[in-house]
Amino acid sequence: MTLPDLPEPNYFTLEQICKRWGCDEERLIKYRMSNMLEIGVILDDTPAYQFGSTLDFDTDQLEKMYTQLTGFYALSGSDVQGTHYFGDTPSDDYHCPVRKVYISSEEIYLFSHEENLDFDNEYHLAKRHIFLSHELLVSKYERDRFETEHNMHIN
Repeated sequence: MTLPDLPEPNYFTLEQICKRWGCDEERLIKYRMSNMLEIGVILDDTPAYQFGSTLDFDTDQLEKMYTQLTGFYALSGSDVQGTHYFGDTPSDDYHCPVRKVYISSEEIYLFSHEENLDFDNEYHLAKRHIFLSHELLVSKYERDRFETEHNMHIN
């Protein structure tokens, strides 16, 4: 009896993508830093805010609209650029300090350059989060887009 093929998951760890593409995680981080690859994280009821369109006259700043984020959110190139190794020597344990996340391209927006981001899809986390390398993900949509765009022939 043959078992049916199971569907692929919606998200892959950097380790899984590296195995598929025959590269290391550092290369994936560089792709994100140069806006070639979207890397994200899954948030679960994480406090965040967006800046509204009205001015708070007491502070002369735009008002903050608070929310809770749940689901997959893309990281900015500047956040991933802040990714560094834990300890004095490179290991497979990256720390990625994150202050902002974005609605991922598969949901509403497709972005490839930070300066073209739509203000409405940017969320500021209420406090800085540190994600480890095993928490950084590439969506199935983004993996397939990258492979098609770069004519990668994966079996």
